[in-house]
Amino acid sequence: QEMFVTALIKSGAFAVAERQRLDEGVNREKQLNASGAATGESATSRLAGANYVFEVVVSEANAGENNSQSGARVGGADIKYGSASDSIGMDVRIVDVSSGLVVDSVNVRKKIESSSTSVSGLGNLARSLLAKKGKEMPIDADAGVQSNHKEGVDSALRACIDTAVLELAKRMTED
Repeated sequence: QEMFVTALIKSGAFAVAERQRLDEGVNREKQLNASGAATGESATSRLAGANYVFEVVVSEANAGENNSQSGARVGGADIKYGSASDSIGMDVRIVDVSSGLVVDSVNVRKKIESSSTSVSGLGNLARSLLAKKGKEMPIDADAGVQSNHKEGVDSALRACIDTAVLELAKRMTED
């Protein structure tokens, strides 16, 4: 929810009314002003009304959508590569407060990519190559490397939200 509110504000296309934390901030300040404990003039002013309410649902969460692994062995060295993707999706509706009608909606989807690569048995490969030349390795050694990368679910969710808000902002400003 916080990500969505931030995206609405950052889009510049929507004036966002804070309702979740009224008791923590706005109403508390109004009470301080009304009691004379603060010098503000907001004690008798009314809050702005909202024209629209946004309804957001994370409608898809597909873990393990695609997986693939491949590998090869060359001269005793193992080379492996893997990739996977999950996905997340959301539906957003704009509801007109005065009529209760849905005035627009959008659904977005984002893949969450991950990959891994590993190479091991480099010592075995070196021994195999030296043996082809009739030589031996002076010491027993081996080496390997592994790398993993995975996009975070939070960043994928934020990307969905940003895409949805930008699409809705574009549509609302065209009207």
